[in-house]
Amino acid sequence: MGELVNDQLHAGGRLHEVQDSRHSICTPAGEDTQLGGRDPARFNKMMHTMRDQMVLAEELDNDGFCLTERHMQVEGVECATNPLFWNMYVAQRSKNFKVGQLGRNLTAMNPIKTAEDIAMLDHMTGGRVFAGFSRGNTPRWTATMGQYLDITSAESDKSKAYQRNRHALYENWRLIK
Repeated sequence: MGELVNDQLHAGGRLHEVQDSRHSICTPAGEDTQLGGRDPARFNKMMHTMRDQMVLAEELDNDGFCLTERHMQVEGVECATNPLFWNMYVAQRSKNFKVGQLGRNLTAMNPIKTAEDIAMLDHMTGGRVFAGFSRGNTPRWTATMGQYLDITSAESDKSKAYQRNRHALYENWRLIK
């Protein structure tokens, strides 16, 4: 368990097991909300806190930040439900801070739209955007977003689903680059 989690537990926090998730959630003492993404006020506070942290990171001479792509994560474990929107949110409040996504899923998304969205954001930020790509490893959203493409999350089991996912990654990367 991480140091922050241990500190919160020692301060009276609680550890919650999330059903159908590989994560546990540690809430601070006095915090009653288990699923942070279902509480608009809590999510809004987290957005502002994250933005303020990124502004401070730029002031401390960090070059930039990146997020993974995680849709439908109401537990509050991962906040990057739409990394491009997060990137724009932070870029609007910074001067030179680079913003990006490392783990933008190429298998469950339209590669042309993905490339267009990243290019538009790069223009809007004056060339401060970077991106890395992945195959998608979260069943909840990869299977949901990729359902019309017959794509599920990538398990390293050499199954037909694995092969479809791998083929989609390479084909979509060929289109994007």
